[in-house]
Amino acid sequence: MDHRFEQARAAFMAGVQQHEAGQLAEAEQSFLQAQALVPGRASVVINLAATRLALGRPGPVPDDLAPLLAAEPGHPEALALLARALTALDQPAQALPVLERLLHQRPVDAELQHRRGLLLGRLERADEALSAFDTALALDATHAAAWTQRGSLLREAGRLADARHCFEQALAHGGDPTLNRWFLASVTGAPADGQAPPAYVQALFDGYADGFDQHLVQGLGYSAHQGVVDLLPPGRVYTHALDLGCGTGLCAPPLQGRVQRLTGVDLSPRMLVQARARGLYQALHEAEAVQWLQQTPERFDLALAADVFIYIGDLAPVFAGLWRVLWPGGPVVFSVEAADDTDAVQLCAQLRYRHGETALRRLASAAGFTVEAVQSTVLRHEQGRPIAGLLLRLQKP
Repeated sequence: MDHRFEQARAAFMAGVQQHEAGQLAEAEQSFLQAQALVPGRASVVINLAATRLALGRPGPVPDDLAPLLAAEPGHPEALALLARALTALDQPAQALPVLERLLHQRPVDAELQHRRGLLLGRLERADEALSAFDTALALDATHAAAWTQRGSLLREAGRLADARHCFEQALAHGGDPTLNRWFLASVTGAPADGQAPPAYVQALFDGYADGFDQHLVQGLGYSAHQGVVDLLPPGRVYTHALDLGCGTGLCAPPLQGRVQRLTGVDLSPRMLVQARARGLYQALHEAEAVQWLQQTPERFDLALAADVFIYIGDLAPVFAGLWRVLWPGGPVVFSVEAADDTDAVQLCAQLRYRHGETALRRLASAAGFTVEAVQSTVLRHEQGRPIAGLLLRLQKP
């Protein structure tokens, strides 16, 4: 027994060193070896769970921790790791009571209050989430992430002046400058240049991917994907089409019979899983649109972008990239939300950009495109209200 204990201890220490060195896969194997030699030791269980979370493999963690929590229901490190694992597994309803058990032990922990607010927000319990962020900030007024989350809830509630204060506080206390400045611009009417932070867009659509089609098309009456395809000249068949910001691939079915080869580009890996499952794309790329357009060696005779530019304020780099990848005579069809001022680009409090027709015509002309068609449309409905949009077809001469 002593020999097995010494072997287990050696494996455990090796795992600790490997974890600290960033050798996570090797650390996981060392902790598994230690656990097999001497089962049930809390230090091994905790380190194994932490390593699997660091590897992005939360699946086994709840089962790993179950025996330890059965023996010690209030074990703080085990509760913290279990809450993290359930959150990563997109099980906020299961994660919340675990976190609250830990909060009962640590009621003045600002970070735990912040995490509770995040879980309540995911469960659409906005008032309780706001209260949790208030508690976190009462405990630590420098908690930048709590200021950001509080501001986001107030922005969604239409309390724009209060939201502005929160984003300013987040910036003052070291919050993500790109994200918080963009949030701040959305509630202050600041110039709408640039684009939504790519990390924000990726996280948004990764979380939205599984129910995206049903919610958007059936729930909100979304039709931009069909609208951009319908705007194409009738009868022409395209050799190679680019679906920029393809998402789950909603444009692919109406393109059947119109394109011989279809390539999709999107930031969200989970959306691309859905697009790949359709079996209608010959190639799919996980990438940010402007960077991909600037670098790809591929060329196309058609490009589409359905509800992609609502996350990009400055379309000049996009139009330049599309000019680069299109063969002469190739059209670009896309949708935008319509700005109140036809000569403006606006970032609204819903964190989407709106473009005016005059502004779009000026940008298209500067990039070398001709404007072949413009149509007003209703893109979708939100809270029973129609969202006004524009459909445009440009062409490279």
